[in-house]
Amino acid sequence: VTNITSVSTRGPIMAGARPPMPPQLTVLMVAEKPSIATSLAQVLGGGQSRKRKGISPSSPVHEYDGSFLNMPARFKVTSTVGHMWSLDFTKEFNQNQQKVHPVELFDAPTIHLEEPRPRMSEHLAHEAQDADVLVLWLDCDREGENICFEVITTVHPYMRCAAGNLPGAYPDA
Repeated sequence: VTNITSVSTRGPIMAGARPPMPPQLTVLMVAEKPSIATSLAQVLGGGQSRKRKGISPSSPVHEYDGSFLNMPARFKVTSTVGHMWSLDFTKEFNQNQQKVHPVELFDAPTIHLEEPRPRMSEHLAHEAQDADVLVLWLDCDREGENICFEVITTVHPYMRCAAGNLPGAYPDA
């Protein structure tokens, strides 16, 4: 199990500044599990999606071309394998649980942990590096909402721009 760190290699976008739009958008779609990603790619890609291995051995990447907001787009569809992180107490509260009074745990520091095997944070960060748009396909329940925030936290620092910078995203603005 490893600690989660989020490192951005990009500087902050200045207020009012818009990065230049690429000639083709890249849309990263993330589903809750690999079978949903496969189905989405088959249906939305019109049966023309290409499958390749990603960094995570658990989650392939399906790619196809199409349009998004009337702009040409390359779609990358992948998935998590459920929750990306778990929450635990720091080592001082975990080493000898008989010596820790349960009331102390209410104020105890916590850390996010990730199972190293699926390499999910690394996988999603890599796929997000050229992405302009993030589309999440997760269940509309508490668990799905939590996974959404795990994905957003992981990929946002690596994306090219935020959805608010897309022309036509807010036609009345």
